[in-house]
Amino acid sequence: AAQGEEPGARGLALQVAGNKGAGILGKHSCLSIAGGTHASANRWPKEDPIFNFQQDLEEAWELMDTVGENLAKGVSSMLGIPIDTFSAFRSASTHSPLMLLDFPACPTGTKAGPAGSEGFVTEPGLFLIVNQTKPTLQIKDHQGRTCELRVGPERFIVIIGEAFAKITNGAVPATKFRFNARNHHHQVICFASRLDEGAEVKAHELYL
Repeated sequence: AAQGEEPGARGLALQVAGNKGAGILGKHSCLSIAGGTHASANRWPKEDPIFNFQQDLEEAWELMDTVGENLAKGVSSMLGIPIDTFSAFRSASTHSPLMLLDFPACPTGTKAGPAGSEGFVTEPGLFLIVNQTKPTLQIKDHQGRTCELRVGPERFIVIIGEAFAKITNGAVPATKFRFNARNHHHQVICFASRLDEGAEVKAHELYL
């Protein structure tokens, strides 16, 4: 279905949502096809003696969640605020999705991806941690220029989220980013390190 959508449209996105209090990771999944969303319960393999798919995915989520927590502490220290500042906004029910985004190749002769400032967004939580198989991630730098992040599959990219913009009163802005469709098939793995729903992050006294 995704192959037949408009050129540059996002392909199939599999989102495995998890939280520490779920008991079993990813009770809900989200399939997004070119902007449409279909949610249902995760359907784990009943028998998986070889690949241990569910166990591996749960371990991957736990590791990425720990990375997000430690990054938050490190950046908080750099900003001069207590390292546990964001701990108050994270609980066992914090919803941090692990996503696999699949982008079909744009049809031959079509323009690959949006132009100009179209499609840029910010991460509402702490970070978006990205691994890409081929260059696809673009950001806006502090001068408003579009920059290609040509990082290979062996590295991760950390996108600063809105939580840090709020805690620093705008001194550290959230990074504007987008995933740009290409003329080749590519995939992106993302982990969004989030805060509790409804968390109200206010500027720290150092940044008032």
